[in-house]
Amino acid sequence: RTLFVLGSESAAGRAVMARYPVELSHSEYRMIRRWGSIPDSPDLTSVVVTPELVETCVQVSRDYFGMSLEDARAFILTSVEEPDREAHLVYLKDRPVGTYLFQHKELGEAFLYGVGIVTDLQGKGYGRQLMGLALVDVAKASRVALDVDSANTPALRLYRSCGFEQVFRIDYYLLQ
Repeated sequence: RTLFVLGSESAAGRAVMARYPVELSHSEYRMIRRWGSIPDSPDLTSVVVTPELVETCVQVSRDYFGMSLEDARAFILTSVEEPDREAHLVYLKDRPVGTYLFQHKELGEAFLYGVGIVTDLQGKGYGRQLMGLALVDVAKASRVALDVDSANTPALRLYRSCGFEQVFRIDYYLLQ
């Protein structure tokens, strides 16, 4: 299988895709935070993921991303080992319940990713609190960006309510 990645505004890209038997697989939105106050986080705390916490972070993130153990471990380890990245494990009392990761980019920008709350706590306001923790950690950034799957309606609503706005869309096409 071959996956083509195409900026939705690219006329040349669409012309090329018209020559192949492709099917739209999914889309992602790039969002930038433009406004809004930082949500309160009265019930949650976060810690920077150290090597000792990697496996806990892997298990928590697998709950909501559905990744294989190997993929989840590689995903988390990149954020722990790379000097421009940071991984955070989020707790509700003593229970690890979520993650957020970010990468410091050029010109003081921060890219937020790996954001999630365990499935049994979704829809209860903890995602908003987690975003509050994450936004405090990147508050010094000149700009905060993230990507979200266009089909993830709850995450889109949350990000929009936290001041994020869509700036472009990437479409993924599968070659049949």
